[in-house]
Amino acid sequence: DVGRIVIEQAMREKRESWAKDMLFFFNFSMREVETSETPRFLADLLRHYDIRSEEIVAEITEREAVRDMGTVQAFARDMVDLGVRLAVDDFGSGFSSFIYLRFFDCYFAKIEGSLVRDITRSGRSRMIVENMVKLLHGLSVEVVAECVESREVVEVLRRAGVRYGQGYYLGKPSRSPRSGD
Repeated sequence: DVGRIVIEQAMREKRESWAKDMLFFFNFSMREVETSETPRFLADLLRHYDIRSEEIVAEITEREAVRDMGTVQAFARDMVDLGVRLAVDDFGSGFSSFIYLRFFDCYFAKIEGSLVRDITRSGRSRMIVENMVKLLHGLSVEVVAECVESREVVEVLRRAGVRYGQGYYLGKPSRSPRSGD
């Protein structure tokens, strides 16, 4: 229930002027992925708040998805049918990362933060990230780097072709600009 409350509040705020051109990413737990109610709930909110589906990104974590690929594939199809983009979170955290790319189309892959955090100190991490980016771009998947915590990391990521990132260097979590929230 908490997940639905958060999603609905975010959808309400998505209509505000400050959020008009932003993508909103929502993490979905395996419990939410497994129920057929989730796509209907999302479709109803998109209609109710008159939000373009391509501005919404449904995230599933790699670790969760590995448990039941069939269920994740069905969820991915439902999201594509809605026009919602799909992201694999913590990409590279497990042994099966690249398997996902065979079974469903994702729009974004969010590279596991522990790999990103080390790219300025570890040649191995840098090589892994650079090659993941090449592969993902070759498959037309946008890359988001997690744990971007310094200018040096940003520079290495840019040279590798990463256009999107999240982390304290880029911005700290904050409250909604709406008054009273």
